[in-house]
Amino acid sequence: VLNLIFFFGILTFAQSDNEFQIEIPDGYITAFLADDKTEVANVIGITAKEVDDYFKNNYLEFLSVSEDNTSQIKLSVLADEFSSKIFSFNNLGDEQILKLANSLFTGSYEQVSDGAKIVRNNSVKFLKYEETLTDNGGEYTVTQYVTVYNGKTYRLSVFIGGQEKNLSDTVFESLTFNESNEVLSPLTKIFIIVGIVIFAVIIVLSIFR
Repeated sequence: VLNLIFFFGILTFAQSDNEFQIEIPDGYITAFLADDKTEVANVIGITAKEVDDYFKNNYLEFLSVSEDNTSQIKLSVLADEFSSKIFSFNNLGDEQILKLANSLFTGSYEQVSDGAKIVRNNSVKFLKYEETLTDNGGEYTVTQYVTVYNGKTYRLSVFIGGQEKNLSDTVFESLTFNESNEVLSPLTKIFIIVGIVIFAVIIVLSIFR
C-alpha cells in the first residue's frame, strides 16, 4: 500500500511565507506552524497541544504525517548566531561544510562525518546524512538534509517506515527557495560598499587632476 501511495500519489504543494516551496506526496496530513494541529495529532495519537509544543521546541515550519503514521516529513528553520555567521553554505568549500557534520546531525553514531555527504539542490549546497534504525515498530530510515541559506539553518528530515527508499530524495529535490527573497551576506555588503567608495574616490581624483 505504501508503495502505491509513494509512486502514484498526486503531489500536493506546500509553502511558508514565500521562503520555500516543497511538494508532499498525496496521502499525508500536513500542518504548518500557524495551523490547527488536531488532524495531525489524531494520526500520531497525541494531543494537539503536544504537537504544537513539538513545533515550537523544534523550530518546525511544517510536519507531514502519512495517514498510517509510518512515515513523517518535517522542516525546521532556525536563525541563530551560527547561521548568522555562516549565512550560506555556498560561501564555504566542501571540506569546510563536511567538518560541520558532527555538530549538525544527531544520530545513533558518535561520529557521523564519515557518513555525511554534500548534495546539491539547484545551486544550494546541503549536507545529507542517512541512517537505518530499529525499534519496537520495526525498521525505519531517517534521512536529513541540512543547509544554511539567507542566515537561517534549514533541516529537512524524512522518516520512512517500510521498504520505500526513494521518498526522501523525491521530497528533497522538490524543495526550492524563493530566490527573489535572497539577501546579501554582511561580508558581501561590505565588499560592495568598499567597492563603491573606491570607485567614488577614483572619480573624484580624476576630476581634480
